[in-house]
Amino acid sequence: DTLGIGILFILLRLLQRCYRFRCVNRPDLAMSGEYGDPPSMKVFIRQLLDWQALVVVEKCLLGYLVVSYTDQVAFIARALLGWLDPHPEAKLVVVMVVTPLTMNCFALWVADTFLQGTAQRPSENFARELDISTPRIVGCNEKDYTELLPGDDPEREERVSFIGFQEWKRQSHKAV
Repeated sequence: DTLGIGILFILLRLLQRCYRFRCVNRPDLAMSGEYGDPPSMKVFIRQLLDWQALVVVEKCLLGYLVVSYTDQVAFIARALLGWLDPHPEAKLVVVMVVTPLTMNCFALWVADTFLQGTAQRPSENFARELDISTPRIVGCNEKDYTELLPGDDPEREERVSFIGFQEWKRQSHKAV
């Protein structure tokens, strides 16, 4: 699984580069975990199918490597598990339970990390809300927000957009 996750990471980055080429020009598909605002089911399904195709390619590649290099894989297996030869039941538990469980948890964690969108995590939002060092305007869209300090350029004031309470509440729940 560790080698497979590395291969998947490389394949995903190659696919993302292909989507960014001028001839393809699909940056919406190149941003893994980003589905638009509002989220597009078409983009989600396309990214899901792309990921599944990459997993199939990775599994075929690993299958080819295992078949082609059977002796080397057997040598590595003997080196890692040889100490359990006197205890066949323990070896069976390690091979069938402990190793797959550990490797699958690791693979899920790593894959989830690089598949996620770039949106901020709830813990980062909470930390930002607790930060009182920078003044903020309540109910203001953060992406449009610019600090307004006395004596600043009055044209900057026009860039600040305010939202209603219901919109603020919806965005707050969406962020969490």
